[in-house]
Amino acid sequence: MANTFQFLMQHPLASQPLKRILAVPKTRNEKKILESLAKAYENMGNHFPSQKLSADLDDLYSDTLVFIASRRSRIAESAVEHVAQANPQSKSRTLRAWLQRYEAELKPVLVKASRELRFLTLQAAASRVELALEKARQQ
Repeated sequence: MANTFQFLMQHPLASQPLKRILAVPKTRNEKKILESLAKAYENMGNHFPSQKLSADLDDLYSDTLVFIASRRSRIAESAVEHVAQANPQSKSRTLRAWLQRYEAELKPVLVKASRELRFLTLQAAASRVELALEKARQQ
């Protein structure tokens, strides 16, 4: 598959949660995971082997997106709490310092962890699809 990312984005079974979780691979391992998922979707064709698989995959993708959003939200809450505890004269300075720390320390960790979680989710999805296809072939 020439462009695995585009293939998955345009696949007829690609749900909105899947499209939101997809990322262009940057590493060899990420590329391998995306290719595995694309192969699984290609093997499915235009129909899920079961409605349960369709729902399970959407739940898997959605749960990952909710978790990532909750981590971001928690970081924002932390910033608000931090600034709220500062004295009124230093709130602006406290916020600037917190944002600098966020950009330098927290954001890179959050982005990396979110990316890793996305690809672990895609890997799990590929396995679920392959298992469902194998089960359907056996029936």
